[in-house]
Amino acid sequence: MPSSPYKCTSEQQEFLQPYLPEYGEINSTTHCYAQFWAKLLPLWDEKFPEITVVFPNKTLEELNKEERGRLGEEIAGRRRVSNQ
Repeated sequence: MPSSPYKCTSEQQEFLQPYLPEYGEINSTTHCYAQFWAKLLPLWDEKFPEITVVFPNKTLEELNKEERGRLGEEIAGRRRVSNQ
């Protein structure tokens, strides 16, 4: 069986499904994604916090200064990819 082309879990794919028509409409017309991402990313962050990927066994309160910096970099990197 070929591997999935997605870089997200099946739960994440399911979460994104309702947003695909809107994304497709933007992609085929204006290519102005700012409002789309402004709506979607807070919902994504609530359901799939980046800390669970970067530091799966820690809470935000447990992170030291360097770890908080790394978490911020990871979030910023994801934002850059999302806004392309």
